[in-house]
Amino acid sequence: MRLGLESRAHADLVHSAVRGFLTGHHIDEAVRCSWNRCLTSYALDALQPKKPTTVEAADLRARKERLGSLLSIARIEIANLGRLMQHSHFGIMLTDWDGVIVSYAGDPGFSATARRSGFREGVIWSERELGTNGMGTCLVTQRPIVIHRRDHFLAQNTQLTCSAAPIFDMQGKLVATLDISGATSRAQTHTLALVDFAAQNI
Repeated sequence: MRLGLESRAHADLVHSAVRGFLTGHHIDEAVRCSWNRCLTSYALDALQPKKPTTVEAADLRARKERLGSLLSIARIEIANLGRLMQHSHFGIMLTDWDGVIVSYAGDPGFSATARRSGFREGVIWSERELGTNGMGTCLVTQRPIVIHRRDHFLAQNTQLTCSAAPIFDMQGKLVATLDISGATSRAQTHTLALVDFAAQNI
């Protein structure tokens, strides 16, 4: 079953921006490039509801083991962010280099949205799986990014605002992302600063 008129308008916006026919709207270049990848490289449909793909339990355990001490350090930063974001209806996630969530902590008030959106350990949030989103697009661009509501490719995710920052190892290789996501109508520039600082600490 497809989504409603608002979703159709979002899909039209995506196609117009990618084709270069858009007027009267400012679309960030990183978002436009991501939308283009979603259409041309991943063959995603902005209107088609998509269930999150989850890795097997054994695969998730192996991914956590490969991250080693980074995961332990990240959990400390996630706990610190959780205290700062208390009662703000956000979830905080760490993904590995494939966009698989390996750690999640969230405000209880956000739990229903988190379940519905697929914010839980083992879910793959790469661009290829779920289109333009904070975690997946951060992995591609390798820079801190806010994906705010309509910036998402899939219409089903346009109520979310996601702020994500990359985590690099000592050799400069991208190994993980840290993300704070919520259902807010305001772009969270201060949230991006928080998550980027925490990612640099890790």
